[in-house]
Amino acid sequence: MKKSDESKKGRSVLLGLILLLLAVGLFLMEDEEKAVQKENHLNSKEAQQLVNRHLRQTSQDMVLKQQKSAIETQKEMIKAQKSKPQKNFNDRPQELEISQYQDNPMFNQNIGRGVKSYDQAQDPSQVVQGKLFQDEMEEKYSEQYKKEYTRQFIENAKSAGWEIKVDASYRVISTKKIQRAPTYDVFEGENGGSR
Repeated sequence: MKKSDESKKGRSVLLGLILLLLAVGLFLMEDEEKAVQKENHLNSKEAQQLVNRHLRQTSQDMVLKQQKSAIETQKEMIKAQKSKPQKNFNDRPQELEISQYQDNPMFNQNIGRGVKSYDQAQDPSQVVQGKLFQDEMEEKYSEQYKKEYTRQFIENAKSAGWEIKVDASYRVISTKKIQRAPTYDVFEGENGGSR
């Protein structure tokens, strides 16, 4: 009888330990789920601020790179101009005689001596129309640039595991961490890792 009482006590203690371990496991799993939820639901303002700061920094970097390349190009042009030997006026070929054509305005225009069409005086309405056209073209270019930059940004974020939504003015309206399902490779095990 004592053995059966002891075995019942042992079983009940074992059963109690199993239940205790099960309860602790469930509690820890709930904490992990809460931590994952907190990670996935970043404060939207903070996420927007981070993304907008990144966009501003990237835009500033691009402007700086453009300015740097413009300066380098200008330096190279100056260097190239200095390295060219200067020709004397008397080094012209003797067989080319242009004095007979100098009075012809078409000839002067063809060789770059005549009045250029953009140098001619324009009336104020032409100047205003030209400026409006130029502004419209710059706005279209800017809009296309923003659209392409935003597309690339969203694509890069998606490849990094983030889903980003922007509004019509290209401002970030939401961010969300993408949950990726673990892949299983038959030959290498779960997530492609080796054993």
